[in-house]
Amino acid sequence: MGSKLNVKYWLYSSVVVFAVLSVLAFLFRRIIVIPPYTGIAPAGGEQESIWVLRLWTFLARAIFSLVFVFIFTRGHEGKAGVGEGVRYGLWIGLLIFVPPFFLNLGSTEISVWTNLVQCLIGVIQAIVCGVAANMVYTTEQKKLAA
Repeated sequence: MGSKLNVKYWLYSSVVVFAVLSVLAFLFRRIIVIPPYTGIAPAGGEQESIWVLRLWTFLARAIFSLVFVFIFTRGHEGKAGVGEGVRYGLWIGLLIFVPPFFLNLGSTEISVWTNLVQCLIGVIQAIVCGVAANMVYTTEQKKLAA
């Protein structure tokens, strides 16, 4: 804990977290919960605005991945297994996704059920990303020690 940051391993882990986050976002939001979003999302739009939205989405995921793994590296204990990643992902997920759940209850037209599903999906994504960060970062640290 508090050790010097190994930039190469941080970037490896960030790329993996970005990929995991992108796949999970596609699976959860496009395949599993598309019915609740049909009334919320705009029906279409100009092709250019869709690409701009995708660009901003990928940029947001990249920033999230870099910061997510950076914070993880600051408290990394190096314990074996996925427990450390699950704990980290759970705490970050609760921090990031639960407050908007309560804010959205009174400030948007989104149903409570859709809002709750979105919150749970976010927490699950954070947990899986925490496990991925732990697995990659721990594996790379073991290579460094060997």
